[in-house]
Amino acid sequence: MNARKLKHKALWMLIELESQHLEVVLVPSREHEWIIRGGKIRCVQEQNCEWYRKFCEQFPSHRTRPRHKRKFDTLIKRRETVAALEQISDGATRGLYVGRLIDFIEAEQRARVANYLQLRKFRYEYAA
Repeated sequence: MNARKLKHKALWMLIELESQHLEVVLVPSREHEWIIRGGKIRCVQEQNCEWYRKFCEQFPSHRTRPRHKRKFDTLIKRRETVAALEQISDGATRGLYVGRLIDFIEAEQRARVANYLQLRKFRYEYAA
């Protein structure tokens, strides 16, 4: 991927990341026992963008957590990702997060091209 396309893609990813964020709200429980006690459950109201979730999954944290908190944990920090995307869109190519993001962007682009070619091949075979 050339530098101009990489800068453009990083800028779009930055805009998408800043416009979407994880938001969890508490809602009343449906269980009768919990309703009496005023119990609530957590529900996701808004999620992080899809590419950011994929990026975070590539770098899991291996710290130990109590058994009741088995949610996914990552080494990736949002503010560092935002800073790296800003650096890439300004032309930087060095840094831990910058390197990780450039590799991720290129891999995502290759996967999209391969998916497109496979879909095109399927359409061609189906039409024939």
